Amino acid sequence: MANIIQMKSIILIILLLGGTGRHMGRPLQAMDQQLAGGGLLISEIMPDPDPAVGLPPYEFVEWYNAGGDTVNLTDWQWVVGDKVRRVGGGRVTPGGYVIVCSPAAAPAFRALGQVIAMESFPALRNTGERLTLLNPAGIAVHTVEYSPDQFTDVLKANGGWSLELADPSQLCSAAAWLPSVDPSGGTPGRANSQQVTVPPAEPPMLIRAAGYDDQRFVLLFSGTLNPAVDVNNYACILMPGGIYASAVPSPEYGFPGLFFHLPDSLDQGLTYTIELNGSVNDCSGQNARLRPVELGFPSRPDSAGVVITEVMFDPRTGQTEFVEVYNRSERVVDLKDLILARADAEGAIMSFSDQQVLSYWLFPECYAVFTGDAKLFTKAWPMADPAVVAERPDMPSLTNEESQLILMDRDQKKLDAVTYSPDWHYPYLKENKGVSLERINVDASGTDPANWFSASAASGGSTPGSKNSSSLNPPIPASQHFSLDPVIGYSAISPDPVQVAVSYRFENTGWFMRMNIYNREGLPVREIFPFGMASMEGIVCWDGLDAAQRLVPDGIYLVVADYYHPSGKKGRWKRACAIVRAY
Repeated sequence: MANIIQMKSIILIILLLGGTGRHMGRPLQAMDQQLAGGGLLISEIMPDPDPAVGLPPYEFVEWYNAGGDTVNLTDWQWVVGDKVRRVGGGRVTPGGYVIVCSPAAAPAFRALGQVIAMESFPALRNTGERLTLLNPAGIAVHTVEYSPDQFTDVLKANGGWSLELADPSQLCSAAAWLPSVDPSGGTPGRANSQQVTVPPAEPPMLIRAAGYDDQRFVLLFSGTLNPAVDVNNYACILMPGGIYASAVPSPEYGFPGLFFHLPDSLDQGLTYTIELNGSVNDCSGQNARLRPVELGFPSRPDSAGVVITEVMFDPRTGQTEFVEVYNRSERVVDLKDLILARADAEGAIMSFSDQQVLSYWLFPECYAVFTGDAKLFTKAWPMADPAVVAERPDMPSLTNEESQLILMDRDQKKLDAVTYSPDWHYPYLKENKGVSLERINVDASGTDPANWFSASAASGGSTPGSKNSSSLNPPIPASQHFSLDPVIGYSAISPDPVQVAVSYRFENTGWFMRMNIYNREGLPVREIFPFGMASMEGIVCWDGLDAAQRLVPDGIYLVVADYYHPSGKKGRWKRACAIVRAY
């Protein structure tokens, strides 16, 4: 049997193939060794050969035998998206390459190396596609999802250049795929033009559960899993009740996640906590990070449930547009049942989104984010939980002019409507780009300009998937605007930083603030909050270092906050604290 390998996908949610118990009784340890040792893998992809740089103007993929045995390709299968093609035959010797293309392209590539002319060779979409290589037993030995985002050079993204696997030892790392630097645009039939060493990918993390159909649900991960993982190595338990959910085969090639049968004994009025126990690892042997996730039975959405709470319509370079929603009801709502539409200022719908591959169970008092690019969102907001992302390939483009956003159910009944405009941003901002508009009160009208405010500078300009920096809080006396905790900063080991936290809270939006640390002589030590707009509430921390990032001496220090409002209100708060270390 050929060696079995799993490839890191180039998007956020990656593919989990195999894992179905179809490993013919082979021990997991032996299969892990084969994964580490090598085998037949996808090594080069040319999805857009036009304009040709120096290669024949045809699409191709290249397979490379990284193992020590000759691979007989008879009865192997090649999967592009949902298209499956059987490989007619051929052999790949150890260290050998084979170029796979259409019969029409085969004569042009034969001068470059061994060629397999595949009948009805599936087209490779320029926008990206999932590719899978199956051995004669039907087991996925390698899968990868390429994307135009991998072409960081805009000239190469225009066509004529291939993507190459630059580090075959790190199949779990997206950084292992790079655009070719060969002058011809690619290296079909020979060693790839780039040989780099990349660090291991982060271990995959369990993100969330999602419904697949009436009988099955799926657990989604943030990274690739070992396709040789035996279903007997892990167990899925639902609480309360300790109900066992049995694993089932993946219903289609490359579908993201581990699949399970939905137990018949579940109470549809309850929310269950899923615990995945046992051994689940990635293709480099790293154990997946498991955490409890929830399973629920969604109710029909209505106007009392999901509302729009934040809009990022003018992102910075490297960010993406998004629309945040919040479930203010006590019921689970499936975001797949919602339509998101953009309308002009007069209410005429200009575009809408109703495509979502998987269900998304939005639980009470939880946030989610609609975006057209989950991968870019995750890079731009690494602190956001990846579970909040609800990717939509048909996400409406958000204009930088007054517009409306409308949430509807599948019957096109309006559930929520908001208006946004660049003019609603705080007038004292230096720049609006990269700053979202946040809804202050989820129960107040979404079309009222007074119910929207710019996200604070302290939050980084946006708060996707979490409580808004401008969310409404009950007013409190001015004397309770600030608190210091602890009064004494203490570290048991002298080189460790000391943490002193100042909590603050304002009764309305629009406050600007500056916070500084002074020593007992009144000399400035560190500015811990440069002058800027504050959130309605937040925390400012001091790590016991001065402006030059040096440990300050033990002693008494003064924390001073000056705060201002355009209405003319202002104030000063100060408290003493002590820095004490154990030597």
